[in-house]
Amino acid sequence: MGVRLSKRLADFEEIHYPFTLFIYINYVGSGGKSMSWDQLAEMRDAGVDIESHTIRLQPEIAGRARGSDGRRGHQERRAALGIDGWLHKEIIGSKEVLENKLASK
Repeated sequence: MGVRLSKRLADFEEIHYPFTLFIYINYVGSGGKSMSWDQLAEMRDAGVDIESHTIRLQPEIAGRARGSDGRRGHQERRAALGIDGWLHKEIIGSKEVLENKLASK
């Protein structure tokens, strides 16, 4: 775990302040400042509540017309799955990945 993250976690532990992280599954371990599965497991073991948000941040929710990579592929994927299939994948699918990776329920 990075020094800054370790310090922040220690600060929360010191004051006994519980908190929850909501995770976009596709960004875990993607580089840059993203957290790894090992870091999330360490935080879970320290008492942090780790929950899934969705598979990825949805561009239309974030006020962007395109995905973070500049493509419009998310619209075609959503259309192919239908709204119910897309929501199931984004919400239930992300929860299943999180439970599998962190062995939590």
